[in-house]
Amino acid sequence: MLARWRARRSKDDPGTAFADYVRVLTSWRRLPYLDPGLAPELLPRDWSGTRAADLFFALQRRLEGPSHTFVDQVR
Repeated sequence: MLARWRARRSKDDPGTAFADYVRVLTSWRRLPYLDPGLAPELLPRDWSGTRAADLFFALQRRLEGPSHTFVDQVR
């Protein structure tokens, strides 16, 4: 999803941004229950929690503004 948004020529697609933002938030809500919150040296080498967090925050930065624009338009 992030690659698709980065490749978009038009960054102003509030409706699609909102739909993707809701998907991202819904998926992200599960991670805190799966991530044990241990120090990096105690996690398995292939633990992807940090990469998942980086991806979430990148998508949040990209989608948050257009999503709010969409909500303001439909209120």
